Amino acid sequence: MVMTLKDIGMNHGQQYEVILTSKNNDGSQNAAPFGTIVKGTNQIVNHIFQGSTTLNNILKNKEFMVNITSNPIYFTLAIINNIPSEYYVNKDSLILKDVDAYFKASVDNTKNFIKKDDPIKPVESTYICSNVSDITKNKSDVVAINRGIHCIIESLVNYSRVDKVKGEKLDYFLGRFNENSRVINKVGSKQDKEAMKMIKKSLKNKGYEI
Repeated sequence: MVMTLKDIGMNHGQQYEVILTSKNNDGSQNAAPFGTIVKGTNQIVNHIFQGSTTLNNILKNKEFMVNITSNPIYFTLAIINNIPSEYYVNKDSLILKDVDAYFKASVDNTKNFIKKDDPIKPVESTYICSNVSDITKNKSDVVAINRGIHCIIESLVNYSRVDKVKGEKLDYFLGRFNENSRVINKVGSKQDKEAMKMIKKSLKNKGYEI
């Protein structure tokens, strides 16, 4: 039976944080974390800022690898530098060692656009729709990361402290509630959104403006 994205915990319409790996012009490996949206049974969408190495590699090669992991070292290395070759299964592979799952993505179509809802400023991006194949599970209980649940946990920690602070610290906590709410509305599940509504309602009942 052909495996689908749902078999590795990725559901239609949801966005997940993954590590995209691609080949550079010199044949070396490139890795970067990106939010990946499930569009269909075996189809994904990525919105990537123009000018990035990852985008250039994908547009040139027309394919890339998606690694599913919750290893914080991989995400950190991919952001602050690049994941060294020794973290891959071999020097020619785009598969990272010990990931929960991985699959190949082949570009189907692309479209340039201006991302107006970026929290910093409008930015030129490229919409990439890719078909998924060669899904491999290394663990039976694969959990693809969705930022929603992490925003809920952070909000609940701040909720438990909000009555104990004032001034700038209180403003900070209320600002974090609003930012977490923004992220959840964008990428969270139905349950995440319902949980955030409950948190905000309780805060308003306490007299906080949010």
